[in-house]
Amino acid sequence: HDFENAMMKPYPKSDSLFKKAEKALTDLKTKLNSYSTFKVNSGTAKSPVWIVLKKADIIAYIELIRQYHQELLTVHPSGKSGFSFYILKFENLISPKYINRALVANGTTMDSLANQIVKAMKYKEMRDDIYPSVTRDLGIKTCVYCNANYTITDRNGKGYYDLDHWKPKAKYPYLCTSFFNLQPACPSCNRKKSDDVKKEFFQL
Repeated sequence: HDFENAMMKPYPKSDSLFKKAEKALTDLKTKLNSYSTFKVNSGTAKSPVWIVLKKADIIAYIELIRQYHQELLTVHPSGKSGFSFYILKFENLISPKYINRALVANGTTMDSLANQIVKAMKYKEMRDDIYPSVTRDLGIKTCVYCNANYTITDRNGKGYYDLDHWKPKAKYPYLCTSFFNLQPACPSCNRKKSDDVKKEFFQL
């Protein structure tokens, strides 16, 4: 529970990272609620195929993250209430095929919903300021995939490795700060795995 505790404690002299993420998610919901129409291009720039996303589904998606936010921090990959339990709930609202496409709201193109959620959930701050010390305490010193290249955290809490998402944050943004979805990996393995969750070598 060290990871969850670290997310809940004041950061560094203000609200916890968890509370900052809660506020950012609320702000994101308010921003998107001010638009009336949403669509994404599932085709190409030359041959666009526009998919309409319902405003109610987008708002419900973000609200679902807020509802399960604390649970998602430490959800286990397997089991009856594991990743699959949450993935099904979110995919019933918006398909992962569309979540990482540029979002066009009222004719204005903005960042993908996935990227906006990952930013709101404070993934970057968690990656830089919380996860390295947790990894050091666990004694993880090599890439979880190849076990050959070093993944080291120094005494100042800086991590010298890539932080890979077993379930890619581009498709499953609500799992971007889930502890058991984070894998310390070398840049080579992280680059080769990319967002393909079906590559046999990377199925730990």
